[in-house]
Amino acid sequence: MTWVVIFWLLLSIIPGVFAVFASHKVLGLVTILHIIVLNLPSVVLYKCKLMIQIAMIPATTVPADFWSFLEPIIKSLEILQADKMVIKTPTKTMRAKVHVLMATDNILALTKLACHAGHTSKNGCCICNVVRQTSGHGQYFRTLPSNIIRILGSFRSFNPDIVLCKGLKEQSLFASLTSFTDPFFFALDEMHGLCHRISKQI
Repeated sequence: MTWVVIFWLLLSIIPGVFAVFASHKVLGLVTILHIIVLNLPSVVLYKCKLMIQIAMIPATTVPADFWSFLEPIIKSLEILQADKMVIKTPTKTMRAKVHVLMATDNILALTKLACHAGHTSKNGCCICNVVRQTSGHGQYFRTLPSNIIRILGSFRSFNPDIVLCKGLKEQSLFASLTSFTDPFFFALDEMHGLCHRISKQI
């Protein structure tokens, strides 16, 4: 008897930048894209042997052509989320739709993934439309009643003239995925957390 099992494979993409050394001198940087399979039990989720490295991007500095490496990967993910991945064993056939639930890393990597201007820009959060305030000595961000979360259209229909697109530089390729539903796809944004007083909970 052959069993047909259909399930969703849920993924998280995490870029990491590592320096390459030789004789105490930095030769360049390597950006490694990891995939974590979120279906796994939490106790083994982050074990190295269960992570999947999908790209290693070498450069003398942070790669300027980062998206040229990521574009074919995202196109493959678009196919897998629509048409399923088929796995056949002697006893069963499994079909899985693949969905990326989040892309995450530190605040600098999230800036690149979200195509955001950065946490030092006037609109310093990729999650909401908070605007910097200045006191004559640097800048700070304060949550106001008028601050609202960016909507899906901010990323999928990028228009620099729309308020909720302010601070974004272009449309992120991740926005083409059906699993991209809101800016919280870019998880763990410290800037947004600090603006919303998460420091009191730490």
